[in-house]
Amino acid sequence: MATISSLAMWFTKNSGNIEITWLGWEISTSLSFFSLAAFIFFFTFFILYLFLKRIILFPFRINKNIKKYKIKKAKIALEEGLLASAYDEKEKVLISYNKAKKHLTETPLYLLLKLQNYLIKGNEAQCFNTYKKMLEFTTSRPLAIKGLILIANKNSDYELFSNMLNYAKNFKVPLEFFLIEAVRFCMKNGKWIMLKAYTNQSSKNLSKKVKNAISFLNFNLAKESIEEGKPEKAKTFLEDIFISKVYFPSYVELYCNLQLHNNEKHLKRILKAYWRNFPHNNILDFVLKNFENFTLLEKVKLLISILEGHNNLYLKYLLLGEIKAKAKIWGDSKKDLLKSIELYPNKKAYLLLVHIEEQTSCNKNKIKNWLNLASFCKDKLWKCNLCSFEQEEWSIYCENCNSLLTFSNQGVQIKETSKPDLLLNNNKLKIA
Repeated sequence: MATISSLAMWFTKNSGNIEITWLGWEISTSLSFFSLAAFIFFFTFFILYLFLKRIILFPFRINKNIKKYKIKKAKIALEEGLLASAYDEKEKVLISYNKAKKHLTETPLYLLLKLQNYLIKGNEAQCFNTYKKMLEFTTSRPLAIKGLILIANKNSDYELFSNMLNYAKNFKVPLEFFLIEAVRFCMKNGKWIMLKAYTNQSSKNLSKKVKNAISFLNFNLAKESIEEGKPEKAKTFLEDIFISKVYFPSYVELYCNLQLHNNEKHLKRILKAYWRNFPHNNILDFVLKNFENFTLLEKVKLLISILEGHNNLYLKYLLLGEIKAKAKIWGDSKKDLLKSIELYPNKKAYLLLVHIEEQTSCNKNKIKNWLNLASFCKDKLWKCNLCSFEQEEWSIYCENCNSLLTFSNQGVQIKETSKPDLLLNNNKLKIA
């Protein structure tokens, strides 16, 4: 109103006449009145326009708010469904997906819930289609490759496996996201060389888990090369394992049994690294069988040199006591065996002491006492870190839970950097 009053005063001081002829009618008025009337007309029209617009759009606004509310509820259902999948609450996953699918678009999280829904229902065709959709998003691509390799493994689909490796290579998906599934595929279907071609393209800064998997890949390629009569090629694969500083008993055993080393100095370096990373009693057999030019006393000195370090390890003194007993160095052998028993009472050390006593003073009381103590000893077994299954000898594969590289000896202190942490098992895929 203040604006209108000001305008009226201005036009009063600056008056004039306006004449308008329209359809035979003549209208004559002052400039100030005409301007004021025009302003009031347009102002009223604008107010009416806004009012009518609100009335007309009101139903659309209600519909939009309802849609926003439904989307909000769907997003809550999405979150609840993903959390339910982590707790393995299958019914809740199915209910949440049915709520979410009506109002959400295909985002990575929605596709993840959708995948869980079809995994629970066991619908492999829809799982396959969902994985293909997930390949379109950077965040879900590694999971999609992993899942499609699992499907390829189940159906022995070499083409799908090859496509996934190429897809991962083209989009630079890190190897560690799907390597375990790829190794499983090769364990069942072969084609190790196909996976090897991909790992050759990988970065050098690999995690320990990936290095362990690649070492198993190279180990199998080495065995295939031996079967094909190509020992030099097998040697290359095994040395690739040692270059990556991965040492497991089966790897070193294959290398030593085939006598692939260039010279005794080279083999000694490998055995020392093997002992530092994975102390195992088969190192004694490697020393006894592979250094043919050494006398037994020289092999004793060699083993002492190889077993440097791990001074708190009972196995070290047990092995030294055993080889010295073979060399008939009775006094030193006895000292080492007693040191081994001091660190960890074990049956083999007591039996070796019995042997030494029988070869020297034949003290029946000592023999009887050691045999009695040996009967109460239970040697530490190799234990699967995944299922806690125990067995006497170390092996690559746990037959109890279908896992790979999971055995560790509770009686052998292994450096943390050498503990196997690659767990390959045949459990159903679960995505948290």
